[in-house]
Amino acid sequence: MVGGLNLRRFTGEYDAKGEQIFTEGRLYFETILRYKGHQTPAIILVDVEPNDKDSYQHLLFTGMTRATVQLKVVMDMGNSQYDLYQKQAS
Repeated sequence: MVGGLNLRRFTGEYDAKGEQIFTEGRLYFETILRYKGHQTPAIILVDVEPNDKDSYQHLLFTGMTRATVQLKVVMDMGNSQYDLYQKQAS
């Protein structure tokens, strides 16, 4: 539960039509890779630990481009890349 909302997650199972089965909840909680190819009005990326590796930058780009209206990124202010991301976000 986050902010009084139950989390909706993929159970790892599929129904008879091959559709994914999710737990009950109003707030989706998924990894970036599970959300690839989907979009939603708002995305909150948590536990962001930026680094210089191309694969990580690509993953972060994928997560950031899932939001159609609002994007929030939560990261440690002590991270060496924090100031760079703050400048890019403004």
